[in-house]
Amino acid sequence: MQRNKLLDLLKLLLAFLVITGHAKFLTDTSESLSYYLNNGLFRIVVPIFLIISGYYFSNAVNGHKVIRWFKKILLIYLIWMAVYIPMWFVMDFANFMMKLFMGWHHLWYLIAIVYAGICVYALKDVKASLLIGLAFFLLVTGYIIQLGFITDFFTDFPYLSKHSRYIYRSFIFIGFPYFYVGYYIRQQNVAAKLNRAQSILLVCVGLVLINLESYFFYNQLNLHREIDIKLSALVLAPSLFILTSKFNLKMNVDGKMLAVYSTNIYLIHVWLLVFYRTFFSLPKLLLPVIVFLTSVVLITLGLKVKRGLPGFIRHLAVFKK
Repeated sequence: MQRNKLLDLLKLLLAFLVITGHAKFLTDTSESLSYYLNNGLFRIVVPIFLIISGYYFSNAVNGHKVIRWFKKILLIYLIWMAVYIPMWFVMDFANFMMKLFMGWHHLWYLIAIVYAGICVYALKDVKASLLIGLAFFLLVTGYIIQLGFITDFFTDFPYLSKHSRYIYRSFIFIGFPYFYVGYYIRQQNVAAKLNRAQSILLVCVGLVLINLESYFFYNQLNLHREIDIKLSALVLAPSLFILTSKFNLKMNVDGKMLAVYSTNIYLIHVWLLVFYRTFFSLPKLLLPVIVFLTSVVLITLGLKVKRGLPGFIRHLAVFKK
């Protein structure tokens, strides 16, 4: 399959948007605009990442390289969980194992695609229409469970409330559904069945829906809490991915290298956020840009010295498809 460099550029943009979300972009400037972005539009980032992962997972399935794919992702996950262990380590054994098997902070995405990949591979011979229906059902179920937590429906269950994000922000309710959507798009050649005009129309509909959903929560229900699952993302995320896949810009740029940067920006940005928040007082408007640029510099330096490093250390700086 020919590499689509525009998709690689999209991933780089998504990595930057992840930083903006974690940096609480604009919260010190405009609470409402910050909500509409950080808990609205930017919530399509992880779904698109999952869709892209599922889309390319089909290469591993079709090329009989699934075991190699699993080992690579799992190794990346374990190494980066070790890198971040000062931030998440707890003495309580049950809590420690929950974090290890469910993923801490942004690293939940890596273990989620491992579990999602196992499920997709195990179910690959099941009728596609049944699985896409299952993906939709799980996503809606996770959305309803999330609503229960953010509206304090589960206040009588303190243990569940304490670990709520491990319940609804998981491979079951987000990881598998969107990962399978990506796999489904590739296996069923969905992009070829939609022309550009139809794809643009779906993207526009998705943009309207996600803003209406944000308006409903923020202005009508007066719920200003973080929301991981946006139901409207089920329209916008696949549509934007399909639309992007229909363009393949001819650029003098290494698509694989763009993927290396986008992935590693995602992986290292939390440490950089902690560093800048600890030693500097930066406006939230500027913080994401500085973290992004610092990430690019560090990754560039890492790529220059990686050849002299042991193999397992190289996984800290390079993650290629």
